Amino acid sequence: MRSLCGERGAVRAERVPGVIAITGDVAKDVVIPHLALAPRTNTSTPFAFATIHQAAISSDADALRSVMQALGELEMPVLLPIHPRTRVALERYRLLGAIPEAVSMVPPLGYLETIGAVRQASVVAPDSGGLQRLLARHAVYYTPQ
Repeated sequence: MRSLCGERGAVRAERVPGVIAITGDVAKDVVIPHLALAPRTNTSTPFAFATIHQAAISSDADALRSVMQALGELEMPVLLPIHPRTRVALERYRLLGAIPEAVSMVPPLGYLETIGAVRQASVVAPDSGGLQRLLARHAVYYTPQ
């Protein structure tokens, strides 16, 4: 209840008039029933799950190179569903040859497959807060700087 009071206080601090109703987290409410439906990967080896799809990274050759290098330093296999924008950027910046051996690029995953992979991963390295927020209790997070 403490967080709900904090949310109400934050809204009140902005002097929002009227009744404040805390409705919950729709994204969390959607993911919970889908956890049981999410398929498991066919590996028992610890692995990291990473995403690189934000334009801030994929549109900057140095940032993209740096993130790929950091993923290679995780000391475990990395599953990287590759966003189409990221694949184009890797080709444009001629970085396909610089992808660390430990990083396995795969086609984009669907919602359930992503949930399953994140749930089973030992480390999750997303480039945005969506996965962190939804599945924080299922993995350890490392965000390359």
